[in-house]
Amino acid sequence: SKQYTKKLRIVGPIISKRPEQLPPRDVIRKKLGFDSKPVIYAAMSGTIPEKRYITNVLARILSRFPKHYTIILSQGIPSVHNQPIKRGPLQIYSWVNDRYELLKACDLLITRGGHNTVAEAIYYGVPMIIIPTPGHSEHQGIARSVEQMGLGIRIQQHELNFFKLLDAVFTILEDESFRKRAEKAARFAAQFDAISSIYRIALRAAGADVSYYEEISPPHRSH
Repeated sequence: SKQYTKKLRIVGPIISKRPEQLPPRDVIRKKLGFDSKPVIYAAMSGTIPEKRYITNVLARILSRFPKHYTIILSQGIPSVHNQPIKRGPLQIYSWVNDRYELLKACDLLITRGGHNTVAEAIYYGVPMIIIPTPGHSEHQGIARSVEQMGLGIRIQQHELNFFKLLDAVFTILEDESFRKRAEKAARFAAQFDAISSIYRIALRAAGADVSYYEEISPPHRSH
């Protein structure tokens, strides 16, 4: 409604940990034991049955990938025992403790296309391969938008196979335009700091002195 347009403000998505809050990329890669090989990070979202299905499919495919890739697959299922299962270039984890480190260290993200994950990838300047959940309108719409912006490639679940995925990975990693567009999107996204903006808006709405409260209690942008 037009009566609300003057009251609206875009503050951007809430990102629990921004890229600048982490060490440099090369420091993180060294900490995680990554060498010069391209790093692919696959993080699946959805219900537990959905996660189990798609991660099993991806595990079968990614384990056959060439050994000049380093591939991390997170099942997104918390577990007490979280030692990786290694299959060729693939390491399978039930859960990763800090996905933001992997986002900053990786060269490519494979995801379902949920709003939060895609927003984080944009902030971190990471190109994507999105395998949207069948019949999930949000995932489908976001995957289409990401592809139209040149930030990634969309693969429908029924089309997913070894050759299709390998071709998409090769295309993104070999075509520098994907990385450059992702970095440009990250620079644009960096101007938005949702938590700080909401904090200031709430203070103003309460009639408080924003500068005073920021000095004694600045907004926190990480857990």
